[in-house]
Amino acid sequence: MKRFLHFCIGLIGISFCISSCSSNDEPQDTEDQNPRVDIILSRSEKVMVDNNLSFSVDLLQAIDSLREGNFMVSPLALANNLVFYANGASGETLEEILSAINPTGTSIEELTQLYRRLQSLLPSLDKQSEVGMYGCFARCKKLLSSLSPTFVDQVSDLNIETLPIYDSQTEMLDAVRKWSKEMVGIDPDYGDLYQESSLAAITLNAVSFRGTWRNAFYSESTYKSNFYGRNSTSRVEMMHRAFTTKAWAEDGISWVVLPYGNEAYSMVIAMPDEGADPKITLPLEWPNEQFSSKVDLSLPKFTLEDHMDVKEALKAIGITTAFQDNADFFDMYEWPDSMKEHKNITMKLGPILQDSKIEVEESGTVATTVSSASQFVQTANPTSLNEIVVDHPFYFFIREQSTGLILFMGKIENL
Repeated sequence: MKRFLHFCIGLIGISFCISSCSSNDEPQDTEDQNPRVDIILSRSEKVMVDNNLSFSVDLLQAIDSLREGNFMVSPLALANNLVFYANGASGETLEEILSAINPTGTSIEELTQLYRRLQSLLPSLDKQSEVGMYGCFARCKKLLSSLSPTFVDQVSDLNIETLPIYDSQTEMLDAVRKWSKEMVGIDPDYGDLYQESSLAAITLNAVSFRGTWRNAFYSESTYKSNFYGRNSTSRVEMMHRAFTTKAWAEDGISWVVLPYGNEAYSMVIAMPDEGADPKITLPLEWPNEQFSSKVDLSLPKFTLEDHMDVKEALKAIGITTAFQDNADFFDMYEWPDSMKEHKNITMKLGPILQDSKIEVEESGTVATTVSSASQFVQTANPTSLNEIVVDHPFYFFIREQSTGLILFMGKIENL
């Protein structure tokens, strides 16, 4: 009887978004001493970023159909993780990953170059918004093979730090948790991963954001009000302010854009009509300036911490082979002569975990997501709006303005 070796590779993500605090009693609107810097994309890069938006929407809809309650995820951290592993994949495994995150036929080399560029540009677009993208890769001695020099070269600029090889999976997981706490202040919940006997490697990607509203809410205008959640009604602190921004209603959904700093980044609120459950889609092109008007907005303060395995959501959008025994991630490693044909080895992805936190209050937002992957080697015309009261379930998105790239997204059903 053949002895099969089963390895599991973990993908883990952390996203963290927290409202920044102002030192002034009354927050002031951001001055234009911090001009917005746009990301200029080539034609092929624009196609890839638009594909990322489609991936984000597909992922949102898949998660929304699979779980109830509040949730938050970073499609950017997850996509960066998938790009990392796609560089070591081949065959159907690679085809399915690319089909989900970039279905127009762009090569993995071009996609990797785009993510390298985004990682270098996103932190520098707004002096008043702090954006961080971090990553690490760790493995234990269970996986004896060395990383392939070709793979290392391909992913060298993805800002993923290679940690030492650990004696056991417990040491490996402890080291990644320590790295996460030091880098972004989140201790990811690895739970059952400690009991996975075939766990051999793990990758963590973290995206963090700290932004100050361009039009900060005044704390003295915050009032108590009802939030009519999916399961119950609760009393919440409702922030309030009138300011000029884009706000519109379309297909049973009210939208409002809340810019940060110099408007390079913004939070977009999408609130379906009360009692309705329409399918959320995000426009590639947002309504033009004719939908900018004075808006009287009431938005609840909220904090959300979330932990989820997005594996089933990825399967729902077509990434299935990566989690099966016939997955092919063998190009990540160099193999001894005795193992070169991989006949007795399975190497697949295990849980795809995301640990996220967001805080939204009068002065701004702080958000962080840590995305971890484990590897087992086993329309109608829109109309403008003048008043919006966000008092029932809604979706939120934190996006980069010039590209539409979504850093974080989620849903609030109950407060």
